[in-house]
Amino acid sequence: MKAVKKMIAILRILGIAAAIGGGFGFYFQVHPLLIALAGTVFGYALAENAALQSRIRTWTRMQEYLDWERIDCTLKSEHDNADVID
Repeated sequence: MKAVKKMIAILRILGIAAAIGGGFGFYFQVHPLLIALAGTVFGYALAENAALQSRIRTWTRMQEYLDWERIDCTLKSEHDNADVID
């Protein structure tokens, strides 16, 4: 969870930097491809940031309903059975 929150912060900073860079690029009349690149980076950072925040809310709710002991038991038995098949 800590790594996801760190990634959200990085994406926020990247998005803000891309927006500012695109604004300066538009003001100083740089090549339109550079402005488009800044817009693309801003859009990507914004979309990923929203997706990660949504996943955090969903994961927090799902953790309450998951039976971790049963999941661990199932994974262990599947792992033990996989060794026999090989």
